[in-house]
Amino acid sequence: MALVRVEVKLSDKGESIEAEEGVSVESLLQKLGPQWRNNVIVIVNGRVAKAEDLLHASDRIVIFPLLAGG
Repeated sequence: MALVRVEVKLSDKGESIEAEEGVSVESLLQKLGPQWRNNVIVIVNGRVAKAEDLLHASDRIVIFPLLAGG
């Protein structure tokens, strides 16, 4: 089974993980840690992903934390 590589970047800091192909978006967020489980938008191949969507080795995944302010 192929691996999915995910890079998460906030400002100049970055983090990357690998997960097995076929993992759900929800499982991926759990693997990243509790700070990534809520209040994020996950984009897969340019489209907003649902928690149950499955990831593939060729997917481009971007995770954005939701920001609040005024």
